[in-house]
Amino acid sequence: MPVGVQSFTTPAGNVVPAQNGNKYNGPFVNKATFTHGSGETCSPLEYRQYVKGTFKVAGAAIAHSLCGSDFLSPTTFKEDGCGPGPTVDPCTAYGHRGCPTNPKDKYIPNQAAGCNFYMEDEPGFTNISSGTSYEIDLSFKGQIINTTTGAVVETRNWTVKGQTIAAFGPIEAMAMVGLRASDTVQGVYVGRSQTTGLPEVYVIISRGIGEPPLDAAAISVTLPNAQGVMPLAGPATVHEITMRGRSTATVVFPLAAEVALPAEARIKVPGGTLRFDVQPASVVDVE
Repeated sequence: MPVGVQSFTTPAGNVVPAQNGNKYNGPFVNKATFTHGSGETCSPLEYRQYVKGTFKVAGAAIAHSLCGSDFLSPTTFKEDGCGPGPTVDPCTAYGHRGCPTNPKDKYIPNQAAGCNFYMEDEPGFTNISSGTSYEIDLSFKGQIINTTTGAVVETRNWTVKGQTIAAFGPIEAMAMVGLRASDTVQGVYVGRSQTTGLPEVYVIISRGIGEPPLDAAAISVTLPNAQGVMPLAGPATVHEITMRGRSTATVVFPLAAEVALPAEARIKVPGGTLRFDVQPASVVDVE
């Protein structure tokens, strides 16, 4: 008897997000049990997770890095995280037996050949602000694949969709911080606000789970353009998204309509200053 799938359990339909303290997310758990014949193991069978959709704050789409500069797309399924190997953030994707076991992503009784798979995810926002509207509109595709033959054995589809206006008392607010050594700037992009139509610069930062909220006022970014150093049209804001063991913070810098757009960004980080080419926001694919 060849290897096969005895059971594969995922959400059915939509997972409705809910606010939990300073988070607004839609947690779910997926499980699978595999079978194999005499003299075989379950090692060829692995889980993969793909996602598409949008996160919105106050009606505007916010970028989310799935793996380095590969961002969540509103229309195209992409793998949810980085696989093993020389990637920017290895082993943040689900189901790869080549990754170390993780309490939220594991094969039982062992990673190499275990016949039971278990994973947890909680896509959504963290460090939310009271009175701000948040929207999650995600479509997921979970698959069991046979890595020996390349065949897709089973597929499940579900969504995480909902919106809310955050509300909580000041006692739940966390002290804000500037950039830390553990924060990684992934890139800088320029686009236009979906609400005002004015140009904006987006600084994308990968962070660990459970970090204090970033203070936009404490993040020093210089945006030189053809006329010198570009002034901002208003205060910067920060929005943070979590999926599994990683978090993406988007710092939004509003620009005046008449200014020449920057080609470079200089960002102060612990220990020095980083320089980034400013890329068009179409790379982020949030429209």
